[in-house]
Order: sequence, then C-alpha cells, then structure tokens
Amino acid sequence: MRFIGILMTILAWASAAGAAGEMKMSEPIRLSFAGASIALPEGYEIMTGPDPFIAIQAVRRVNGEDVMLVKLSAWPVPKVADGATLMKQHNAQVNRNLAVRRMKVLKSAQLKVSGLDATVQVQTYTNRGVEIMALRMAVARPVPDDKFDRGMGYILTIESDKAHRGDAMPALRAILPSIKLFDPVAPVAEKVEALGPVIESKVWGYSFRPPAMWKVTQQEAGRALEFRQTDYLSTARPESSPRGFVAAQPEQGNAEACGVEQAQALLKALQAQQQMCSPPKYSKVKVAGHDAHEFVLRSVSTRPGEKQRSRVFVQRNLCINGLRYTLSLVYRTADEAIPRDTMEKMAAGMKVFRPAGLSQPATTAPATTNPSGTDTPPD
Repeated sequence: MRFIGILMTILAWASAAGAAGEMKMSEPIRLSFAGASIALPEGYEIMTGPDPFIAIQAVRRVNGEDVMLVKLSAWPVPKVADGATLMKQHNAQVNRNLAVRRMKVLKSAQLKVSGLDATVQVQTYTNRGVEIMALRMAVARPVPDDKFDRGMGYILTIESDKAHRGDAMPALRAILPSIKLFDPVAPVAEKVEALGPVIESKVWGYSFRPPAMWKVTQQEAGRALEFRQTDYLSTARPESSPRGFVAAQPEQGNAEACGVEQAQALLKALQAQQQMCSPPKYSKVKVAGHDAHEFVLRSVSTRPGEKQRSRVFVQRNLCINGLRYTLSLVYRTADEAIPRDTMEKMAAGMKVFRPAGLSQPATTAPATTNPSGTDTPPD
C-alpha cells in the first residue's frame, strides 16, 4: 500500500506546472516523426533497437547493470481511442508475453498529459524471473483529417528492478510534465540534425552512428546493419519509411568500379519494375575520412493506374583493408537534398579500422548488384 499512497501524491504533483522539482532533466528531445517531445532525467543513456513503434528508450545503469528503463511507444490508433482503452489493450499484450508472469495492477488513476486525458497505473510482474515494478501512462491524441485519417496513441513506461523502486516515482513525476504532443511530421521531410549511439563491429572493422532515433537491426556480427525511421503518417508502412543500410564484405577492387556496377544493376532492377529513372549521378566523396565513391539515382513509378511515387537512392562505397563498406539510403521523395545531407553526416561519423575477424587476406567477392539490398527495392 505504501507505493499506492506515493503514487497518488506523485500524480497530484505531476498534474501541476513545474513538477520536475529538483531532479535534473535533459533538454526536451523532439521526436517530430512521432508527434511528441520528452525530457529525460540526467544519467539515462538513449538506446537504439529494432522496434518501429518505440519512439525513444533510455536506460539508467549502476555498476554496469541496467536498473531502470524509460520508454515512450507510439502507434496509429482510431480517432475515438482514449488512454483507458490503450492501457487495457497494452496490459493484455503484456500478459500474452510468455516471459511475463504474475502481472498485477496495484492502482490506476486519471490525470492530464499535454492537456489530454491520460491513464496512469502502477504495475508489478516478473520478467524472466526478475521482479519488476512498472509505472505506465497511456494517452491518445487525434490528428487533423487533412493530415492523417487516424489518431496517435502513446504509452510511457518506467520500469525498475526491486532495488530501485524508490527512484521510479520521482522519474515519473519529472517526466510527465515534460511530455508535449503535436501532429507527427513525415520523416522524409525532416533534416537529420544528429546521429545516434555508436554501433561497433570489431569483426568487420568499423563503427557507425545511424541517424538519431532511427530503428536498427544488426546481422552477422555487424556485417550488415539496417536502419529506418517510422513514418506514422503512412500508417507506419515499412516501404514508406526512409531507410538505409551499412554492409561490409571482402573486396580487392576499387570503390568507383564497384559503385558504377551497383548503380547500373539497381537501374536495371528498377526499370524491370516499371520505374522511370534518371541517369545515375556519380561523384568522389569521403567515408570515414577516406576517399570513396557515391552515386545518386531517382526513380518514379510508371505502372498504369498507380499513383506516381518518387524515390531517391544515395549510396557510397569505400574500399579499404581488403573490405568494401557500402552505405545506402532510400527515401520516398523527389528531393535529393535531405537524403544527400543525411548521407554526408553518416559518412563523416563513420570510422574504419583493421578488422579483427579476418585471419586470412580478404579475397574479391563475386560480383553483386548491391549488398545493402537496394538491388531489388520494394515499390
């Protein structure tokens, strides 16, 4: 009962202006693609992951162990959805997780978040045998019909292990007043202002920083990374989201020859899909401070009865240390400026070093269209 009493006090404080109190907070983090901004307590590290519906997640570590998690999830919902309904649906989903046991809702309360009715709950459960206390907030916001035919739903989750339960309530109290909700912005229309955490592959000899808040999937000890940003205004369809790849493979050739070969193969694949393409534009560029090669290609669908959709492909190749590193971006847009700027930032933030995983000299790989996957791009 002690936690319930604390919760009610915290909720009253959180509903008032300036509830952050003495807890030091980050500057507000604007998540334009999800239509939200949020501030985090100092000492939390933002993490990357593959889930397209996690707008931001961060962990607090003590002695190298994760002790608290803050996560804001977002997804399209019916315009009539409300916080109570979202919370009920979310709890049902958690209960279907085979790793979760003995989930209990200790208390549920209503309050305002960003001027909207929200539901907050205190929950306890075990996850893979570890006792967890979670504070959750659910809120829904309609989006104007001229922008989106649905609304947006949000779930804030604060989880703590048993030893740090007392820190969860102050975190909730500090975070709730910082949350501001607004209409989402299509990520293809927004310039990438910052890069995310470093992802390193010692086996393949590179470190890379994807655009901040983009979702990342790793393959084969980092031989390939896929990253993308969710486009909620297209109902989060993967093919509408800006996306990219980093791939490494053995190569003794030169970057320009590889780039031209890949561009021509991509051009052929697009034309087979009834795409009208502009001639590839080639240029000498840098990747990780080294000389590299880039091509830019634009395509427009010409299938009968289909809405014309433009795409921009930007790709760079660097050949060094017996490997070819390929950076690739695909944006569903007709404007090259934002994807090219994003590529420039990623290439400058990348580092390469002698790989630890190649005990034998690298041999030339068979000719491929594009190891990053843009050889057969989804329409």
